[in-house]
Amino acid sequence: MGDAILRDILIIFLVSVPVVLLAHRLNFPSIVGFLVTGMLIGPQALKFIPDVAEIQLLAEVGVALLLFSIGLEFSFERLKGWGVAVIGMGSVQVLVTIAAGAAVGWVVGWTGVEGAFMGCAIALSSTAIVMAILSQKRWFDAPAGRIVIGILIFQDLAVIPMIVALQFFTGSAGSDPLYALGYAALNLAGLALAFWLLSRWVLTPLLHHIALPRSKELFVVVVVGLAIGASYVTKHIGLSFALGAFLAGLLVSTTEFRFHALSEIAPFRYCFNGLFFVALGMIVDPSFVVVNWEAVAVLVAFILIVKAAIAGGTILGFGYPLSVAAIGALMLAQVGEFSFMLVFYGHAAGAMSEYYYNLIVDAAAITMILAPFILAAAPKLGERLARVPWRIGREGKPLSESLPKESIEHLENHAIICGFGPLGMTVGGLLEKKGVEYVVLELNPVTAGRIRSEGRRVFIGDGASSQLLMHSGVTRARMLAIAVPDHINALSIVTQARRMNPSLFIVVRSRYRDQVPRFYNAGADVVVCEELEAGIEMGRYVLETLGVAEDEVDKIIDELRAFGSADFF
Repeated sequence: MGDAILRDILIIFLVSVPVVLLAHRLNFPSIVGFLVTGMLIGPQALKFIPDVAEIQLLAEVGVALLLFSIGLEFSFERLKGWGVAVIGMGSVQVLVTIAAGAAVGWVVGWTGVEGAFMGCAIALSSTAIVMAILSQKRWFDAPAGRIVIGILIFQDLAVIPMIVALQFFTGSAGSDPLYALGYAALNLAGLALAFWLLSRWVLTPLLHHIALPRSKELFVVVVVGLAIGASYVTKHIGLSFALGAFLAGLLVSTTEFRFHALSEIAPFRYCFNGLFFVALGMIVDPSFVVVNWEAVAVLVAFILIVKAAIAGGTILGFGYPLSVAAIGALMLAQVGEFSFMLVFYGHAAGAMSEYYYNLIVDAAAITMILAPFILAAAPKLGERLARVPWRIGREGKPLSESLPKESIEHLENHAIICGFGPLGMTVGGLLEKKGVEYVVLELNPVTAGRIRSEGRRVFIGDGASSQLLMHSGVTRARMLAIAVPDHINALSIVTQARRMNPSLFIVVRSRYRDQVPRFYNAGADVVVCEELEAGIEMGRYVLETLGVAEDEVDKIIDELRAFGSADFF
């Protein structure tokens, strides 16, 4: 058995390397390459690995480390600041998708249990794929990126109650559901108390003593042991294997060793995650797809279209722009890795027939493979829809409704600041020192509330909206400073503002150099490129350290900034 598993792992590595390299050449995430590797070498195709049981055991370790990492990245502080909006969007998206999946299953003649499993499975999206695409497209700080990350984390958390609920559907919770529910609740309460005590009195001192010898090997052993140990405990008391790993990560995130742990387990996480997705690919049956291609195609289309419509409609209904909703819909359309875990459980419990099991598994894998193609259209779609000013706000009110009660009709030659993060706050502070009046346009209601409480003029909404720009006095304003991190949104603001006031001075932030020409073409007067500005400041210190005279350094830098910080490209 030992030789067999070593041989299987060697086969996986040998085949996955060229396949994943090819996936990267085609601009696919690595996960797609691992899925295809599994499909090729599994028992349904080339049969290099006829038995996937041992590989699935290693895949469970990969799931535990994935959940542990999510817990580390999530943190209690982030949980507190998550906000009602993301929780509401996540709840609506998950519940409506479950209902839609179960309803379709009932219409086509599935049993209620099979419909429940399908609804839960398609309600989840792939955290790993979406995170990879967000990183590749530099969308982590974009409005759509932040919303999607919040919904994905909510979905990951929703896996736990899904598993508990589905246990009652399958009858695996015991002969008395009420007794089993009470027993599970008691276990959860005891687990929460134990983890709280560990967090408060044990974990920080333990990790401190472990870190004192500065032994990476010892620290890694303890951290991985925490993840696997917590998973074993939760599984032993009848709860989810994944729940323990997530809770362990959440606990470590409360300590000062959070990022140290995250960096140390990253190689293990990536390696075992690869095995996890290879194991998923192994259970995909290409012959089933060929024989039942019509049913598979219909289910794939249903998942992509209906799930995207539900996700996009939910985001739109919570008051975000159409462009943000469309990008979010595309990102959340595919099925996630934890969907397979639910389907595995249903099949093992005898709640799903072999046909429906293969149908859901194959359709889910196809949606994950199609995800990069679908998301390739997201930037252009978002850019076009960002020019649409129509939006929906809570209780039927426009989201651009003013927070302050005072009128701004008297303002002339004032400034408008779009986005009031650290960059926007710096611009506002400089304007205040010179007594220049300004209006803030901010998409985040929480940030807007804080700005208003400080006595500043602020409007909630997207600066790309012509109504909001008009309401903020753009035709009378002297200058517009755009400090939003999303370059698609910023580009739309530049275009809209230039159309409404040709004489307006527009200065806009650009995070990357390759975005600069598009801002100038859209009508910006000055583009401040963060990459260049950081390079200039670093270069200043380098030249001064090398003995170059200060006036000569200033002359060189002035030449670079002669036409705005990025014109010389």
